[in-house]
Amino acid sequence: MQLTKFSLLKRRVGLTREAFVQHWTTVHANVLVNQAGHKHYNQRYVQDRFLDVEGFNDASFDGAAQMIPQSVQVLQHGFQEDPLYQQFVRPDELLFLDVPSCQVLYCERRPIQAVAPGQAGLKALILVRRQTETSRVNFLKTWLERAQTLVLREPSLCGVVHHHVMQDAARGMADGVPCRQPFDLVEELFFHDLNTLRRVTTSATFGEDFASHGARPTGQGSLVFAAQEHLVYDDTDVTN
Repeated sequence: MQLTKFSLLKRRVGLTREAFVQHWTTVHANVLVNQAGHKHYNQRYVQDRFLDVEGFNDASFDGAAQMIPQSVQVLQHGFQEDPLYQQFVRPDELLFLDVPSCQVLYCERRPIQAVAPGQAGLKALILVRRQTETSRVNFLKTWLERAQTLVLREPSLCGVVHHHVMQDAARGMADGVPCRQPFDLVEELFFHDLNTLRRVTTSATFGEDFASHGARPTGQGSLVFAAQEHLVYDDTDVTN
């Protein structure tokens, strides 16, 4: 099993998206890597910057930190339990994040379609919640089938990766308490250009697929973001 960790980030009230990105990509990245020992816990760290473009205006989150942890032991004792986190990271988080609105997800990574070589990291990052009446097992099976159909239907896709959110492993960043209505899956759909990404993910067929495959519709539990990856460091040869 390969583990993926997502930290879903919401910017502090009164902070512009530009100021949030500037602090996150410079000051905060430096605190993590050079002061708090981030690499001791993670092999790879990518910042998914959510793009402020028409059709993707959900304000639930402003970005996602995406990591490949060193081992599954982080589920019991990870970076956020390290004293250096409380000493260096949390004070800096309070400068640019609405910490109580941020979430941490631990997931099992399941590639569906290999990411094309040279892909620049433009993607739709989709946070999926299943319908209440749909079991987790049936939902994950059905959503896999949907993704496989999507690959056949959309030759413009450059890659598809699923991340199954582990049970009881979706937590609030502020206190580590399990989320009451967690996301069930994180889906990455990679594209070469923004126009194609928008065409695919805003089509009627794409939206209808949610309800017909056991997921809550976008804007009613599930969320879709246009994102651009920024690689901070990579000590593994695994392609995202």
